[in-house]
Parts: sequence; structure tokens; C-alpha cells
Amino acid sequence: MSEARVLVAGCGALGNEVLKNLALLGIGEIGLIDFDVVESSNLARCVFFREGDIGKLKAEVAAKCIRELNPSVKTKLLIADIVTQVGAGFLEAFDVVIGCLDNIAARYKLNRLCRMAAVPWINGGIDEFCGQVSLFYPDESACYECTITTSMWQRMYERNSCLLPSPRRTKMPIATTAILASLTAALQVQEAIALLQAPTQSQPWPRMAGGEQLSLRVSPYEMSVLHLKRNRECMAHWGTAPAIGLSATSRQMTLTDLLARNEMQSLEVDWDIAEALECPTCGREEVARPAWKIEDSDLACPHCGEQRRPHWINRIDRNSFPAKSTLADLGIPNGAHFWMTSCTGTVHHAKLPLEETL
Repeated sequence: MSEARVLVAGCGALGNEVLKNLALLGIGEIGLIDFDVVESSNLARCVFFREGDIGKLKAEVAAKCIRELNPSVKTKLLIADIVTQVGAGFLEAFDVVIGCLDNIAARYKLNRLCRMAAVPWINGGIDEFCGQVSLFYPDESACYECTITTSMWQRMYERNSCLLPSPRRTKMPIATTAILASLTAALQVQEAIALLQAPTQSQPWPRMAGGEQLSLRVSPYEMSVLHLKRNRECMAHWGTAPAIGLSATSRQMTLTDLLARNEMQSLEVDWDIAEALECPTCGREEVARPAWKIEDSDLACPHCGEQRRPHWINRIDRNSFPAKSTLADLGIPNGAHFWMTSCTGTVHHAKLPLEETL
């Protein structure tokens, strides 16, 4: 266990319990990803948080408690939003990732990152009476994205859409209890230990198979295992070629320079970028910003006040206006993996170097 490196995404109620268990087991290095701060509502659900921690970063408070619980454990923090600020390169240093997230968009992104980094991950989720644990490998078995239903896609798009009024984009709280978080976290850590002891599915060690989901209900008591079905149209399974390492970081060059230097024509990302904002009266303003940097105030035309509509793109040509921006301005963090297409149509998998200042 002292040689193991485990990354925990999310430091809320579930994440607290997972981190506590990993520290007690003496995991060599524990990574923590979270950008949120401790609130008063967290105190009754999270073992590490105290009243004096309100307003402090969850990851920093949790890391301090881990070191107090087991000084031999090293911690590595990334204060970042996993949806918009984390590159797959950060995950490559870990043996397994444990997801303790509370929304579809974050799980979708973590699934993509783990597949790009070729790292298995264990998803956990809880509600008032049920906990679920799923194991996902970066192989041909079912992944988290395979399980996203039409209604889940709709909820994710609604939450992220800048066309919706701010109240509709507010995160809806999910009722959690410390007991259910503890039970679910214990199962997640048990699976992580099994993975660390027997990293390949062919090795004889009792654990879940890739693409399996374990559900635990406490009212009434019930435990079941579901074999998740692979979606043959799942985009997360598309392309697993080794990545070409690039030398420049996300703030050091424009996309035009990157594509020209590597003799590529375009770059594709898995999020929406606003190429322009269009007013029906005043016309089009080029902006080149990722969706999460478009505020409600941006949608009001500064000249006439009418509602403007973003023009979204996912593929950026090297001669387009957005390509004049740096990779960071387009929402591409250090350590990111992405796809570039040559003038002949050949697709190449590439990645940026990782910097600790991400």
C-alpha cells in the first residue's frame, strides 16, 4: 500500500470517507481534486470538516487532516474544477482514480479523462436511501458515458447552458447522510485495494469486473450487481491511439501556431466554444470563449439590449478567428489530451505537458 498512488476527485461527504479510509490504510500518495469551499451544511456529513473550516478550501482542509491521521501519507492537491480545468496528464501519475462527484457533467468529464490517461476509475454516488459503486476500465467494457440516458444528457446540457436563466443553472443539492456515505465509500476503497493488489482482470483476486455496478439500498436492505451494457455509439470509446507529446504549455502559444507547427488543419475538443455572439439587430461579434466563460450578461447586446445567441463549435480550423487565441483561452488546460486533424484528414492524438501551476 505504501507504493500506491490513488486520486480522489471530490472532497464532499463521500470524498471525506474515502480519504479517511485511504489514510488509515497507509496509501503512499493520495491526490485530491476539488475547487469548492467548506460550507456550514457540510459539517454534519463530513468527518474532516469543523466549524472553523467554513470558507476554507475543502481539498486543503482534507489534506491537512489526512497528514494528521497518518503522517506517512503524501498528499498532492489540485484546486480546480474537474469539468473545465483538469487535463488527463494529471491523472497519469496515479494507479486508480476514485470519483466522489455529485453531478453528471463532472462524472462525464472524469470518465473521459480516465480513458485518455488509461487509468481505471471507481465511480460512487449516493442519495437518501441508496449508494452505487461502478468500476470502469479504459478498455472495451462499458464506461460511464455508455450509461448516460437521454434524460441525463438533457439535465447535463441544461445545467451547463448559458441560455438558461441563472436560477435554473444553480446546482441542485442531493440529500446525503453520513452513514450512507460511509457505506458507499467503504465499497469504493475495497474495490480500489482489489485493483491495486491485482491490476489486471485476469489475476485471481475477488472484485468487480469492468462495467459492473453495485447498488446498496438501506430502506429496505438490498444489494445487487448490474452488468452495464456497452453502447456501441459511445464517443468515449473512439480512438485510443498513443498520444503525441507536445512541448508548449497552454498559455505559450496560439492554436494557429500549434496547428501550423505540427502541420495540422484543425483541433477538436469535447466541449462547446462560442465562436461568436449574434444579435438579430446589430449582427455578429466574434468572441472565442468556452461555454463556461459566457455569462448571462454577455448575452445582452451592449448596443441595443436584445438577446444574443452564441454560435457553438467543437472543431476549430487553424485559419478561423478562435484559432488566434491561446489554448488556455479556449479552455484547454496543461496536461490536456485532444485530437488534431491533418490537411489529408488523418487524425492524431496529442497531449500538452503538465505543469504543477495548473
